[in-house]
Amino acid sequence: MRSAQEHAAINRMLKSHGLGSLEDGAGLMAQLGFLVQDHEHLRSLLVRCEPENRSAMYDSLRPYPRFQAKPLDVYIAESAEKAARLDLPTIDEKGNVNFSPSLTPTIDQEVSAIAQKDVAIAQKAVADAMAKWTLTVTCRKCTKAETFSGIRKADALQSVRDAGWVYDSWRDGSEICPDCL
Repeated sequence: MRSAQEHAAINRMLKSHGLGSLEDGAGLMAQLGFLVQDHEHLRSLLVRCEPENRSAMYDSLRPYPRFQAKPLDVYIAESAEKAARLDLPTIDEKGNVNFSPSLTPTIDQEVSAIAQKDVAIAQKAVADAMAKWTLTVTCRKCTKAETFSGIRKADALQSVRDAGWVYDSWRDGSEICPDCL
């Protein structure tokens, strides 16, 4: 059940697109069905719908497109075929998400990723412990601040540049973070 605010918001959105209101019932479904462009468009709409509501959506839209709609199971089969071709995850009848074998990481891959992350953390800790210089830079656009360290001042500055920060000599000589470039 929708609240009055939700109901009004949906009606405003429909009106802004030149469509009728929720009170129009089947007339609104005819308008929405007329907007379906082709089989691919209808298939993409059905895929976005929750599986338990998919057949109701299909039955509501089927009479109104400007083309003869295929049976629902054809659209579902085409979607499954496309998901398999593109190695996309699929959802089975029970609602479980199934990843393709090429996307599912193996235990060795997960252990390797964790080990690489641990090595990076250890390297940073050692570098910080040996550092004699620390340099804190603040982005002039978003005010993000980050601290870099090095054995020499030049090493700390090189760490800033390696992290993607840019010195803005054009304006006031301030730093710009990689996110704001």
